[in-house]
Amino acid sequence: MIIIYSETTAVAESVEQNWLQYMKAVHLPALMETGMFLDYRFLKIPASTGVDVSYNLQLRCESNEKFNEFKAFHENKFQKKIAERYQGNYGAFNTMLEELQNG
Repeated sequence: MIIIYSETTAVAESVEQNWLQYMKAVHLPALMETGMFLDYRFLKIPASTGVDVSYNLQLRCESNEKFNEFKAFHENKFQKKIAERYQGNYGAFNTMLEELQNG
């Protein structure tokens, strides 16, 4: 069963371009280098009035075991790096999804 680790992040406009560059050049390649994920989708959520700029990252795992291994050995390290770099300028929440069908 494919597991999708979905992270939605709201980013302050004042750091958006820096955050995007960091995500593309450093964060996403490092996530893929863990070997825990098959692939990813990095998406921008259309703007709403009064809401920070938001993005969604979907990382696909081949199994619950790989997902649990990522959570146990890697997740905190990645969250800490983002928090240190962008403290007070972002908010994020994570969701684990089970893929039922892909077309």
